[in-house]
Amino acid sequence: MRRWMKGALCLGAMTTLCVVAAPDRPSAALPAELAWAYPMAPPRTKALMTPPGVHVTPDGKRKLTAVQVEALSPADQDWFPESHPRPPEVILHASKTGAAPCAECHLVNGQGEVGIPDLAGLQADYLMEQLHAFQAGTRTSAQVGRVATAAMIDVAQGWSEPELKAAAAYFAALPRHAALRLVVADDAPVMHVERFGWTYADGSGGRRALNGAVAETPESVARVFIADPANVEVVYASPSTLATGEALVRSGGGGGAQPCTVCHGADLRGTPVAPALAGRDPGYLARQLWDIRSGTRTGPGVAAMQGPAWGLSPREMTAVAAYLASQSR
Repeated sequence: MRRWMKGALCLGAMTTLCVVAAPDRPSAALPAELAWAYPMAPPRTKALMTPPGVHVTPDGKRKLTAVQVEALSPADQDWFPESHPRPPEVILHASKTGAAPCAECHLVNGQGEVGIPDLAGLQADYLMEQLHAFQAGTRTSAQVGRVATAAMIDVAQGWSEPELKAAAAYFAALPRHAALRLVVADDAPVMHVERFGWTYADGSGGRRALNGAVAETPESVARVFIADPANVEVVYASPSTLATGEALVRSGGGGGAQPCTVCHGADLRGTPVAPALAGRDPGYLARQLWDIRSGTRTGPGVAAMQGPAWGLSPREMTAVAAYLASQSR
C-alpha cells in the first residue's frame, strides 16, 4: 500500500470524507480541461504496492525487501537526518488521536511528491493560515471525495495548536529542493491513476497527445514507496501551453488583470505577502486556481486571488500552472 495512506490516514481521513464537500458544492461541474489536475481512480482500483525485489535505501546503507519497505515509518525514512534541523514529533509520528504525521505525505525535507505540494521554505504564518482554513472548512476541494483534502482536514483537526505551530516553523526553516523535471513535448506517456489520486507512468511505452493538458509522474514509481528525496517529479507540457502560460503570468491576461509577479515576485519565488510559485507541482497549482474560483477555497487569505482565478478559463489555468512549474526554484 502506498506509504502516505498507511496508519492513521487510512482510518482518520476516510471518516472525514463527508467533510470535504457539501452537497451544494460545484464539484460535479469540474471542467473536462482540468481532468488531468483532478485525477480520480475508477471504483475498486487496487492500491499500488511496493514492487518485489531488492530496494536500496536512499542513503545507500541498507537493502530491503518489499515487505520491509512497507513496514517503514516516516521516522525510519529520515534518510539524511544531518541535512535538516531535528523534526518535532508532529513531523515523524502520528498524534495521540491518530492524525498522520506531516512527513507521511510531504517527506521529512518538505519536498512533497506528485500531487502533494512542497512545503519547504514557505512562511510559517502562511502555513498556519492554511491549517486554520482546513480546520474551519474554508479550504476544501471542488472534487467530491478528494482523499488528500480529507487527510489535511484530519491532520489540522488532529494536532494541537502548539504542535501545528512547531510543524509550520520546521518547514519554514527548510530550503526548497529541486524535485521537478520538465519535458517539453506535445505528447506524454499514458498515465494511470493510483487508487488514492496520483498519476504515474508504468513504463509500458504507450503515449498520448497532451491536447492542452499537462501530465505528471514520479520518475520512479518504485522509489515513491521508499521516500527517496532524489526521486523527482517529471512534468510534460507542450511548447504552446508553456508560451500561453508565460504570457498570462507576465500580463495577467486581458481586462486589466494583474500579473502574477506583482504579488509573488518578479522571479515568482514569493514575497512577504504571497508564497513562491516557481517550480511547484502544476496539478496542485491548477487545483488551487479552480478551487478558489469554485468557492471551495475561501477566506481572507485568498481574497486577492479571487479576481485572477475568475479571469482565467480552465485551459488558461492549465497553461499558467505549467509555466509556473517550469520555472527554476
